[in-house]
Amino acid sequence: MISALQREQVRQILLEQVEVQKGNMIADCGAKGIISGQFYYGEGDSDMSDLAIGFYEILYRELLAGKKVLVAADRNGAKGKLVDLNLAGDTMNTGVYHGGTKERIEGKRRHCLANFWLIPMVHGRRSQKLHRDYMKQYCDDVVRMIASQSAYFSAFQDFPDFMVRHFIPREFSSDTIEAQLKFIDDRAKLIANSSKASELWDYFNRLKLVDKHIS
Repeated sequence: MISALQREQVRQILLEQVEVQKGNMIADCGAKGIISGQFYYGEGDSDMSDLAIGFYEILYRELLAGKKVLVAADRNGAKGKLVDLNLAGDTMNTGVYHGGTKERIEGKRRHCLANFWLIPMVHGRRSQKLHRDYMKQYCDDVVRMIASQSAYFSAFQDFPDFMVRHFIPREFSSDTIEAQLKFIDDRAKLIANSSKASELWDYFNRLKLVDKHIS
């Protein structure tokens, strides 16, 4: 059974900054956050780092239905491509717009596991998200897509099921930087207090990431 201390260690690690350095192994770098390699073939991106991929494969095991997030190698020998374009890592909250100018959440708060999820690539990695960067508006569109049983969204019974399986806080806003930071903090707490916490603690412990989070 996972202890209260271990849940707190999970919560803290979920809020650590993740930085990609291709070719590196995952390593805890103290005040600088967590450095991770990246097997994904694209440019270095924290939400597709090796650390994030392992996180997704625990958090979304049921949604992945036994699949991996990345292909080890396809028949042409290409490595690190997505198994399913509907299951691509992405960052949930990135900032807000004032006129035509974007105010970004600072990197050390934005690039963390608690702010990463799997959504269709068409809504995230290479295309404009619906209502990009505003989780509240995006979720309004998700309600309609679930109702129409479109593609990826047919995997969810209804919107509450989508919320639960993505560990989205029951009440949230995305209109301000402060609201987006609260979302990230609240999601870290949800995950750390969930049935996934024990396996996540084991994962982080194997990577020696819990050592500095002992109190």
